[in-house]
Amino acid sequence: MHLHCKYSSEANKRAPKQHLSSRLCFGSMKKYYSFLLISLLFNCRVGSTVPEDKIVFMETKTTVTGQIGENLVLKCKVTSSPPATIHWLFKGQRIVQDSTLTVLDDDAIYEEKKLSLAVTESKLFIDCADETDAGSYTCVAQSPVKRKRLDFDVTLNGEVADNYCTRLNKGKRISEMRHQIPARVTMWSPNKMEEEHTDAHLFCRVSGFPKPTVTWYNRINKKITENMSKYKLLRNGDLIIRNANFLDDMGSYKCIAKNSFSEDSQSTFLYPTVEKDK
Repeated sequence: MHLHCKYSSEANKRAPKQHLSSRLCFGSMKKYYSFLLISLLFNCRVGSTVPEDKIVFMETKTTVTGQIGENLVLKCKVTSSPPATIHWLFKGQRIVQDSTLTVLDDDAIYEEKKLSLAVTESKLFIDCADETDAGSYTCVAQSPVKRKRLDFDVTLNGEVADNYCTRLNKGKRISEMRHQIPARVTMWSPNKMEEEHTDAHLFCRVSGFPKPTVTWYNRINKKITENMSKYKLLRNGDLIIRNANFLDDMGSYKCIAKNSFSEDSQSTFLYPTVEKDK
């Protein structure tokens, strides 16, 4: 038995319009789980068509209230076709979460593909919040063809009675934080659908000090190394899976960010699509 869910994309206007499908054979639980996951996340239904060049915010909580001295986390999540990257603004100014990231790193993910859909998530960490951290934050989701913004409002009321942040004066706190910032994954794609036999690009953007190392594990939980021709490890932490195919590459990939202070991890479920039978 096969189920088909049609998609179309015109991200590259020079290419003729193409229709692809994600195909499921109910031969294994893994394939069933994959189809169920993708269909739920992308609101896919049999015979439906995903809107082209679409970015949809999935976050509903945009007002955050905390206390001075508290550690806050802003979360932003989008579904998009083609896939979007996420960055943050504070009072209109871009926040640099990863010093190794350049504009070229983001541009490199955009290739000529008939189909590419993804859920992208990002976290913005506000450590030891003080009065200067209150105000307007903006999550910016950007693809090659579209940009959308979602504003967050952070309000600080009162002060935490007693914790690590409040026990230090501000000058010492800043000095301490500069020398021991936890390793964190700040942007990743929990789920991604790519056209089969193209290169799949999985995000893993990290922050921390000392600078975290990034390690990837493939779908059979084997550590990915530079000498594996199937993969390419990028300087910004991302992973390229060359010539991704349904049978060999579908599954969960895990990235781990680690420094001397801590470690963090996130996973991506990759689903290479199969072209609809003619």
